[in-house]
Amino acid sequence: MDTTTREALARRLGRAELELQRAQRESDGSPAARTRLEAARIEYRAAEHHAQQVLGARVALEVVEHLSA
Repeated sequence: MDTTTREALARRLGRAELELQRAQRESDGSPAARTRLEAARIEYRAAEHHAQQVLGARVALEVVEHLSA
């Protein structure tokens, strides 16, 4: 995995976490706040899942390369 990919994953996850924290902090129970919080949760889960997929794929590739060497 190159540095650019790692930085992109970290930025996406960082932005998602910040928005989730903001949405939690500013939540007042209104429908708009609940919608914002749910959207932030969805984006955070998606960013986390994407990072896990990319990192997991990299680990799997390293194992295969090691076994075939």
